[in-house]
Amino acid sequence: MGTVVKTTAMCFVGGTRYRPGDIFELPEGMKVASWMDVQGSAEKPKVAAKKKATKSENKEPETFSELTKRDAEGFDIDGAHDLI
Repeated sequence: MGTVVKTTAMCFVGGTRYRPGDIFELPEGMKVASWMDVQGSAEKPKVAAKKKATKSENKEPETFSELTKRDAEGFDIDGAHDLI
């Protein structure tokens, strides 16, 4: 007998489509996915904690917007602040 779960997103399991809110039994050997909530007395699977991204003061720009802002700050010309 498999685990009884309730899906929180549309998914396919064993060739059958389940919509959010559907309750069904997982086939033997299948693990509970992140979009499924275990029903009944079974334990909920532990979710791995995400690593926090470290912010560096001297990091390189990652987007064109950041690159443009960095370049604009470099042009510190009197009276030209309203043009940039």
